[in-house]
Amino acid sequence: MFTLSSEQNPAIRSVRHYALAALGCAVFSAIYEYFSHEVYSPWMVGLCAVPLLTGAVPAMAIARTRMHVSWTASQLWACAVLTLTLGCCFAGVLEIYGTTSPWLPLFFVISAALMLISVLSQLLERRTANP
Repeated sequence: MFTLSSEQNPAIRSVRHYALAALGCAVFSAIYEYFSHEVYSPWMVGLCAVPLLTGAVPAMAIARTRMHVSWTASQLWACAVLTLTLGCCFAGVLEIYGTTSPWLPLFFVISAALMLISVLSQLLERRTANP
């Protein structure tokens, strides 16, 4: 059985944080759609999946492999997940409201860039640690 405490592996703590973020997104989405006069958006319905799929699942994989992730890489990844979550929330709000914004694609571009920089940062840190 797979058991690790958060003291042994900080990725377990990240899994908890991302799971709580997903729960918060689910509650926010449900309340927002309740007051939206039965107008629904796939962005809002799937909002809780963003922190689960981009945060909790990778953190669980990292915890299971016991890989060390640098602080910089984990913080950049957390910022990417947050940016992507906010972008999906913003897209849902705009869709329910019935409008668009030229700024919406920036959320997704910035999130992808942060994810890429996070991975590159981790690879660079591993390369300098093991010359």
